[in-house]
Amino acid sequence: GVAATTYAEVVDKVGVQRAAVAATSADPGTYDAQASTLSDSTVASPFAFPATTTAYILHGQLGNCTATDTVMVTVFPAPGVSISQLGNLLTASSGVTFQWYLNGQPISGATAQSHAALVTGTYSVAITDTNGCTALSAGVFLDIVGIQSQHPDFEASIVPNPSHGNFYLEVVGSTETEMHIFVSDALGRVMVHQSVVPVQGKVRIPMDLAMLPAGLYHLKVQQEAGMVTKPLVLAK
Repeated sequence: GVAATTYAEVVDKVGVQRAAVAATSADPGTYDAQASTLSDSTVASPFAFPATTTAYILHGQLGNCTATDTVMVTVFPAPGVSISQLGNLLTASSGVTFQWYLNGQPISGATAQSHAALVTGTYSVAITDTNGCTALSAGVFLDIVGIQSQHPDFEASIVPNPSHGNFYLEVVGSTETEMHIFVSDALGRVMVHQSVVPVQGKVRIPMDLAMLPAGLYHLKVQQEAGMVTKPLVLAK
């Protein structure tokens, strides 16, 4: 990303003489050195497009009065962005803001670091870093039908369902490997993610989602043996 500086900002640094130049447009000023990376080195407010951090030297003249100033335009490195996949759950690399896309179109409300894909297609994500620079990831194709057709060696049920947000997740046939539990809303936004290492056999996990509004959600349980998705209804 580029932190651009305009001629008007330089005027504030040079002082009254340069302000008169800008106000009358008698001489909008010229830039030395890296002028080739400006949209126009002879106008009052050019745009800078340097590839690296660059110092621009500005000259202005009004009658016999001249002034010179230097403007530093800082170029930050583009943020690295990647997507990791766990079943239909996509997670972007670290950033400040996120926007997920499906087949090149922004997904409404999909602005969290993780997104639960609900339909088959190519997913990508744009992230913005702490410098305000934005980068778009490569696309990741997901076949949701293929993912959901996995046959796990365990069964999962929600008791009770519907509930007011407090319920038990019962899993039969689990192994002693890490189990991921995801709850996503109708837009695919991941509202809850927790992981547990259950004992082998039958496990009963208490869940508290009372903080979520009423509505239809998707609860997904994933383990090495496969995954299962269940509808979850919260009633208030």
